[in-house]
Parts: sequence; structure tokens; C-alpha cells
Amino acid sequence: MAEFYVKVEPGSESFSVEQAYITKVSLTEPAENGRANAELIRELESILGEKPAIISGHRSRRKKLKVDISEEKVEEKLRSF
Repeated sequence: MAEFYVKVEPGSESFSVEQAYITKVSLTEPAENGRANAELIRELESILGEKPAIISGHRSRRKKLKVDISEEKVEEKLRSF
């Protein structure tokens, strides 16, 4: 199981993932009524092949996620996106 952090940017023109010290994820949905979090989970599930869970930062731009695959697989799949 991998735990990793992402920094989200809601309200962007398109969905994107940038790998750096902390993974930056641009979301098209606004941060209203959980819409940005729902997009984050939906898009990362399609990239990773497993549904991630937000374990902290539900109302913050910096979120801690966990997913039932190895850290190496997470990094590999996010890089290849």
C-alpha cells in the first residue's frame, strides 16, 4: 500500500499531473461541494487502476492519499501519464 501527497489546483482549464517534489494535479472542477475531490479520485483511479482514498486534507489543496499498489507503481503510472 502506498501513501503519497498531492497538491491540487481546482478550476484549471484541463486535468493534468506534474511530478516534482510533490505531485501537482490540476483539476477542472471547482472546490465546491466536494466536486474537485471527486474529480481527483475519479481521474487518479483511471491512471492508477486502483481507487485511491483521501486520508487527510479533504478541505485543503494539499492532500494525503493512499492506494493499494506499491509506491514504485504509483510513481511509474503518474510519470507515464
